[in-house]
Amino acid sequence: VITDKASLCEAVRQSGCCGMGGAGFPTHIKLNFDKNKYKVDTLVINAAECEPYITSDYREMMENADDVMCGIKLVRDMLGLKKVVIGIEDNKPQAIKLMREKSADDESIEVKVLKSCYPQGAEKVIIFNATGRVVGEGQLPSDQGVIVMNVSTAAFLYRYFKTGMPLVTRRLTVDGNAVGEPKNIRTVIGSS
Repeated sequence: VITDKASLCEAVRQSGCCGMGGAGFPTHIKLNFDKNKYKVDTLVINAAECEPYITSDYREMMENADDVMCGIKLVRDMLGLKKVVIGIEDNKPQAIKLMREKSADDESIEVKVLKSCYPQGAEKVIIFNATGRVVGEGQLPSDQGVIVMNVSTAAFLYRYFKTGMPLVTRRLTVDGNAVGEPKNIRTVIGSS
């Protein structure tokens, strides 16, 4: 049962969740910031793909929008954050529309349209473009009052709390000039 920040962080640790945006940083460490040291007030949801061909986060929003929103709200509420900014690139109008529809009844959630450019999905870039805050060299996002979470991580956390199934699969985009049949696949972690 998730009742507070400590129980959230412990459950996330047990789930095996590492950031699904690419860096693979353990999510429970990111969420377990020292409230006395860091005045975190904003959750930035990174829905900007980190490479031009990748569409896995886009598909997560389109196929599992309710899981995304429930995960966002769970993390926001358990961490006591005041604001959520979902950063989505402007080349994904259907996802922007859907996330705005799903968050329309919640004034604390803003869907921010970002310019589609590389490296929009990089943590410091999306923090600046979504909030205007600058994370300096040697600083963490929490130094600027921000926690960043990938959209697929938020959806996974909701599903984990609902089912108890740990992180054993990951959606991947297989694409590019050398790929005969580009697609997104869900595969078991560790598959070659």
